[in-house]
Amino acid sequence: PETPPPEYQVILLHDASDARCRCLAEALLLEYGGLCRLVDSRDVAAAATALAERRCARGGSEEGGRLSEAAAAGGLAALCGGGAAIEGCELDSEVLLWELERLRGLRFPRAEASLAFQRSSCLRLPAPGAWRRPEVLSQIATALCREGVVVLDGVLSAQDLSALQAAAHRLRDRHMTPGFKHSHGSADGFASASEALHRWAARGDYAVCVCEPDGRAPECRRLTDELDDLVTRLKGADSPPQVSSRMQQATFREDVMVAWYPGSQRARYLRHTDRDRQAVLTTLLYLNDDWGDEDGGKLRLFWPGTADVRAEIAPVSNRLVLFWPDESNPHEVLTTFRDRLTMVVWYTDGAASFAAHGLAKLAPERGERLNPVAPLSLADALRLSGQDASQAERLLKVRALQAPIGIESEVREASVCAQCGKTSLEGAEGDGSFAGSWFCRECWSLFEPPSA
Repeated sequence: PETPPPEYQVILLHDASDARCRCLAEALLLEYGGLCRLVDSRDVAAAATALAERRCARGGSEEGGRLSEAAAAGGLAALCGGGAAIEGCELDSEVLLWELERLRGLRFPRAEASLAFQRSSCLRLPAPGAWRRPEVLSQIATALCREGVVVLDGVLSAQDLSALQAAAHRLRDRHMTPGFKHSHGSADGFASASEALHRWAARGDYAVCVCEPDGRAPECRRLTDELDDLVTRLKGADSPPQVSSRMQQATFREDVMVAWYPGSQRARYLRHTDRDRQAVLTTLLYLNDDWGDEDGGKLRLFWPGTADVRAEIAPVSNRLVLFWPDESNPHEVLTTFRDRLTMVVWYTDGAASFAAHGLAKLAPERGERLNPVAPLSLADALRLSGQDASQAERLLKVRALQAPIGIESEVREASVCAQCGKTSLEGAEGDGSFAGSWFCRECWSLFEPPSA
């Protein structure tokens, strides 16, 4: 293959005095050519330079244990362009080979193709919420119809953006849990858990879902109000038929997912699609001020069925990305060197979701739940999704008793149920003849007639 840009080249830090290690490194160089570069780990200065060049060492240091861990005697470590290290390749080279094959298949767009994408899919709004102007909405709908992806800048007011940023930072500091992580060959079983090196990971984000209402981040309603308005307008007759008919299916949306990619862990998320969510539209709002190319973390879009890169989108603040969440838009998040914050909302085909899960996602025991897209009421959204709208009242009562995971200790104290005597964090006060008595969620459900 042709020599890739230097930032994609994998440095093979190996002990050239070990025959097996040397043969493996040379075989990889022979097979993958310019994708690899060999560095003898016994050359301390060269090894330290390689670690610094690939930004693989934690804390920016290449001294002491950091260098010795990567440059073990008789060992081969791969230093990837994204700042992650794959250690122990002399014992198991599966992940290294997978990474090299992935890089070998990458094809990047020509300058004219990148310019065409910017012209067809990218739009800076003349003012926050400008999709309420028919001519701007028409541009958005046309781009979504033709390209399947739209990038909008300047979508929110400064006040709304600032409130959402504050909420995201608060959630990051107190409520997020790791996303699914894949680590190959590390003793601790988690990617990026080494004290010395950033280990290879398929996914390194942290996330939390914010429901409605949610005492942790009520500001998120500012985002969903705006997005619901945009989605509702895209359903209108003024949109191209391919867009309006597709968006008509979006009767519900998932809770807002707030995602954090830690720069200190070189977090990324390898290629995937959103097709398993019964989603109609994926929306991403970026919250990162002063983001530069050197910070990484771009959203990379691929042409479907290929390793050809279609576009790379920087996660700059107040940028909204919309795209069809199916096989037409495979995507990945590239390695980030700075903390990267995003709010994600998936607009869902209610009929498809209920066919797959029943009504469980309207009031799940755990995980994100579905919310009607304003101005639809829950009864409206159920009816449009082919469900019994009379279930709405019962479901609303159950939803009102739910508390988001992680906030009970801050906004509630456990109470004793007057019916069963158990202590619980989820429940509510009775009314009428039951005024003054508190009932847990399970006992509340006994007062409701069973569904037909």
